[in-house]
Amino acid sequence: MRFHFKILISLSFVLSSSLVWAESVPKKFSLELAEQLALEMSPDSRLADSYIHSLEQKVRSVDANNYPKIVLEGSYKYIETVPELSTQAGVVSLGDNQNYSIGPAIIFNLFDGGVVRNTVKSLKELKESKISEKLYVESMVRFAVRLAYLNVLISGEQYHLAQESYNLSKVQNQDIKRKRKLGALSQLDLSLSNGEFLNQKLKLLDAKKVLKKSIIDLSVLVSKNSQESILYVPREFSFVSGSLVQFDSLDQIIQILEKSLLVSSGRPAQVMALERKIESVEKEVKAESSKYWPQVSLKIKSSLDYPNGPKIEEIHQNSIGLNLTMPLYDWGERSGAKAEKRAQIEGLKARKWKLERDINKDITKVKLELQSLKEQEPLIDDLVLEVIKVAKINLSTFKSGKIEFTEVERANVKKFEAQVRRLILKGQIFSKLSQIDALSQGGLK
Repeated sequence: MRFHFKILISLSFVLSSSLVWAESVPKKFSLELAEQLALEMSPDSRLADSYIHSLEQKVRSVDANNYPKIVLEGSYKYIETVPELSTQAGVVSLGDNQNYSIGPAIIFNLFDGGVVRNTVKSLKELKESKISEKLYVESMVRFAVRLAYLNVLISGEQYHLAQESYNLSKVQNQDIKRKRKLGALSQLDLSLSNGEFLNQKLKLLDAKKVLKKSIIDLSVLVSKNSQESILYVPREFSFVSGSLVQFDSLDQIIQILEKSLLVSSGRPAQVMALERKIESVEKEVKAESSKYWPQVSLKIKSSLDYPNGPKIEEIHQNSIGLNLTMPLYDWGERSGAKAEKRAQIEGLKARKWKLERDINKDITKVKLELQSLKEQEPLIDDLVLEVIKVAKINLSTFKSGKIEFTEVERANVKKFEAQVRRLILKGQIFSKLSQIDALSQGGLK
């Protein structure tokens, strides 16, 4: 009885675990969902977020200089000789050997020529630059996951083609073996058929290996766990261990990407990032120029002082004062800093110009390649139809004994090659569309 009870507990645990597993995996694993998961899990995207957050805190830190600061000030000094004053009444000590003062103070920066203001503006522009860089990082993440998603679909279709060729070769081989036993065909026909059958079996095994690798590559990009990934497997490939889900078709993802490219994405994110960096450095130049102005600060203090002049006692003292600091000569510190920033600006402008030129050039080239691929598409579709017809005709002609098996084999090879070529063409079209989208954000790493 206890043994049966343990079995029931084990079964209930397994079933509950499988239900939780099923709930955590979506039924349909679309390209959009894959992109979303990849963006959430991308370490590069999270790193970009950390840069933005750190700059926000830096802005907060520097901007705090615009507000009064409340501090506790204290000082202690021991002097060996106490000043004395000779009077008619005698010698009067003007203090004590020990001197100290302690108390709260308010310090307020009244005027600094705009150093803090321009520094804050510079940091804000730099933060906007990092935000634009994050957009570029996200475009690279999407590009990577799109290619990985495409590889799963391509390798899956190649497996289907290899499976179809294998099944056809198997049926043909069985038919030839039967006819050979009856003496209708030669040993050469049988050997050729056996070789073709083994070759198709090897192709099928290779296609299965490529499919499994592409599934792993995609699953790693969208995985929440760096140690163990959920394998997202297209539903029709149940022989691969993992979570069976419905993928978008190759035609669907091409249409999705074409529609998204119709919507203008604006200026490239990398170009905008450089523009913001230029503006940030320009604000730094202004901050350096502000250092030529005097700095004026106000200080209000309430303290406990000792001694009280000649009286050896503590006294509560309130004070208010202004402090002015104005640099007269700094041996080129400020002018050198300004020259350095201006040189950085020129370098960033040159980099921006080159980037815009390269982006326009690369997009133009990829669009030409895409146009060429689309012109080939109807031709390859017609080619596939024709080679399928030829393969069927050759097979029926061989069965009637009018041609050699090598003709059947040759026709099957041409059919397989044409089908693979059409598949690769569609993959290239999707790849070019993905490249255009990525290039529009600043280029490809």
